[in-house]
Amino acid sequence: MAVLNPVGIVNDYPSVVVGTAGELSADLFTEVEGSGYSLIDSEVWACVEKALIHYAGWSVFEAQLFSNNSPIQLDEDLPIYAHEWARIKPLAKAECDVIQAPRMEADRSMGMEPFGLDVQTATNNLRELKELFPKATYVQEPEFIELE
Repeated sequence: MAVLNPVGIVNDYPSVVVGTAGELSADLFTEVEGSGYSLIDSEVWACVEKALIHYAGWSVFEAQLFSNNSPIQLDEDLPIYAHEWARIKPLAKAECDVIQAPRMEADRSMGMEPFGLDVQTATNNLRELKELFPKATYVQEPEFIELE
């Protein structure tokens, strides 16, 4: 469940915690399982973990800002904020598609009715998301130059 922080004068846009990485992975598992995917929960977690690592390459997790200089474990207990999950979830879902697509193509080769993405489309979607990821997530604070 999302936790809404109060809005104060100093912080006009407080962050919203939507859950831990493990909880959100479980939610994604439920979502893809309901869509007919044959992934198991550990495969979905592996996809979420890949997406978390990719996100960490381009942005700072909110949890790092409040860590008091202590290392943060990138594991299932990592708190994830709404703006982070909005970027991470599509990438994790695309990673799931890449795992699911060959299974669907194998079913097709056995005469079953195919559904879902083919391997090429799933791979292209993941590649495109990864290419757009830096623009969507990388944030650098503005630098001010004082002229004397």
